[in-house]
Amino acid sequence: MSSILIKRSLGVAGVTGGLLLVGAGVSLADDGSATDSFGLSQGSGEAAVSAPISLGGLSLGLATESAQSSGSSTTTTTDEGTATETRQDASQTSSDLGIDVGEITVDPAAMMSGATASQQSSGDDAAAGTTSTEGVAEAVAPVSVGGVALTGSTTSQDASAHGSTVTDDQGASVTEGATSTGSSTTSGVLGLGETMLDPVAVLDGSAWSAGSASDARDDAAAGTSGGTGDVDLSSPVNLGGLTAGITDERSSADEAWTMRTDGDGDAAWTRTETADESATSLGLTTGGLTADPAAWLQGSTAQALGARDDAAEGASATSGDLSVATPIMFGGADAWLTDERTSWSSATEGVRTDDVTRESTSERADATRSGGALGLGELALLPELAATGDSATRWGADDEAGTVLGTADGMLDLTAPLWFDGAWAAGTLQSESATKDTDTLTTGEGTTSTSTWSSAADTVDPSLATGPVQGDLAGWAWGELTGLGARH
Repeated sequence: MSSILIKRSLGVAGVTGGLLLVGAGVSLADDGSATDSFGLSQGSGEAAVSAPISLGGLSLGLATESAQSSGSSTTTTTDEGTATETRQDASQTSSDLGIDVGEITVDPAAMMSGATASQQSSGDDAAAGTTSTEGVAEAVAPVSVGGVALTGSTTSQDASAHGSTVTDDQGASVTEGATSTGSSTTSGVLGLGETMLDPVAVLDGSAWSAGSASDARDDAAAGTSGGTGDVDLSSPVNLGGLTAGITDERSSADEAWTMRTDGDGDAAWTRTETADESATSLGLTTGGLTADPAAWLQGSTAQALGARDDAAEGASATSGDLSVATPIMFGGADAWLTDERTSWSSATEGVRTDDVTRESTSERADATRSGGALGLGELALLPELAATGDSATRWGADDEAGTVLGTADGMLDLTAPLWFDGAWAAGTLQSESATKDTDTLTTGEGTTSTSTWSSAADTVDPSLATGPVQGDLAGWAWGELTGLGARH
């Protein structure tokens, strides 16, 4: 049985069993003992490890606030009159930051079990024996994070005022003043939904052998052996979705005025006012993302041998199956951007004498609103690969002459269906403007007021949408090989 072909056949047969097991060979003994004996042994065992860890969440926060103010007042008196000037400034800033993490759990665990058995008897140079082993190993390590949220905001405000009054010795005066206010707020949020990871591995295998010998002095032997193995791997991942957004809001207002009065009581004045506001927002939301990579591997091997007077015959076979799948599912996404701006202004001029008062005011207002949104529908990708293989070898021999027959076949199959719900986009652009002029005249006979106004508005709303998209990439391959040889 020293044939090279026999050794190669046994080597091929052991490949599949090597996935998990080392095939057990036939054990034959010739100790020349004349004592009958019988032996039986078996054993089994189990082991398990578990180490769960749980953190009940985490929350962090930080808030800050600061304020400042200042002012001054100056009065000067001379022979020509009195002058007074005042100034005030104030500012305030506040911020807020927060982090929240949901419950976190980790639970790694492993379990192993196995069993062995053997039986042997011998007498008069004849021996027979059987052995078998089997084992199972399983490992899991689920991880869960209950979500993460990060929030923050910053607000600042400022205000200033300035005024002065000058009065001469004739009773004429000039009063001037101005005020300015402003504020801004920026806020943001970033959140991730519940995230889960659950890797699992399971290994299962067994091996056996049986041998017998009769009249061992004639070098006669027969035996069989085999093994099977299974491997199952998976690691599902689930991301609960993403939420992100930022908003910036700003506003300001300014006012300035002047009043002039002469010694006779006649007066003239001007006043201007402006106000502006803006708000910009940007955001993104996504659905959950699920991926479930998994692999299955299964194999078996078997051998049978017989020999007498240096003549041998035997057979070996191996088989294996492999499947890999990685389904991916995405819940879609939405993104948007909006921007709103408004402005208002007013200018006033007026005069007053003993019998006539006239005032004219001009106002203008403008507003623009623009925005856009983009959406992606659900996406599913389901690639899967399957492969199978089988091989067999048979040989016969008579006085070191014989034939060898070998066969092998295999198949490969690939599929990758794709499904996409489509995409859409939309936008908007709006603008509005308005003006108003008012003129008021007051005399001893009464008051006359005249107003004129105008307004305009425009809107544009473009949009685009696509339908569902489907596709399926598929491919397969198959082959078979047969060989026949002779040994001399």
